[in-house]
Amino acid sequence: AARRGGELQGVAAVSTEDVWAVGSSPGSEEGATRALVQRFDGKAWAIVPGPGGPGSEGSGVPGSEALTAAAALPDGTMWAVGYRDTARRRATLVVRGSVTCT
Repeated sequence: AARRGGELQGVAAVSTEDVWAVGSSPGSEEGATRALVQRFDGKAWAIVPGPGGPGSEGSGVPGSEALTAAAALPDGTMWAVGYRDTARRRATLVVRGSVTCT
C-alpha cells in the first residue's frame, strides 16, 4: 500500500509479522518529498504516520524530508534515519517507533 510515486529505501524486520520499510513520497509542493513509513503486520502493509515538524509538509515552511535506512531491535523498537531539508539547511532526521512512529 505504498503512496503513489513513493520510493522505499530501507527495510528492517523485527519478525516475520513485524516488518518496517522507509523512504519518501511526493509532497504537495513541486519537488518536495515527505517521509514515508510502512509496516507489515504479517498480513498486509499499512502506511504509518511519520515524522512532522518545522520544515516538513504542512508546517508552513517549505522543505523536504526522507528516511533512508531502518534498523529493528528485538524488543520491537524500530529506528530510521534520513534527512530534512529546509530553506536554510539540511538536518539529520531520526525516527523511533514501535507500533506507530513518534
